[in-house]
Amino acid sequence: MFDRKAVADQFKKIGLEPGDVFVSGDISAYRKHRWILAENDRFTVVNAVPQEQDADVLFWEEWYRENSEIHHHILTLYRPDKYDAVWNAPAADDGLHPSICFGRVWYVVEETSMQAMLQRR
Repeated sequence: MFDRKAVADQFKKIGLEPGDVFVSGDISAYRKHRWILAENDRFTVVNAVPQEQDADVLFWEEWYRENSEIHHHILTLYRPDKYDAVWNAPAADDGLHPSICFGRVWYVVEETSMQAMLQRR
């Protein structure tokens, strides 16, 4: 489980209301994800990360602010039909990304909508 208020507060820090992300208000679709909140002097990041055993079939989702822009990425280990970039994650902790990502190659989809992927079903 996760602290809903902490997640909502982190979304607010990057300029999103929780209702912008979870339109229905129901976040139960993320029961197999962990919420990891991170920030440094350049970035504030909200991560919805699958459990390690599900990383090859579920996606990792991140929202972050860089300068004045808010980004929403969907990252997968499997190659989707359409993707915007390939990201070679660093081998070790960088203080912003979840441990599940390190030392792997991820396909990145840059989303224009801030709505959570599992809310779009």
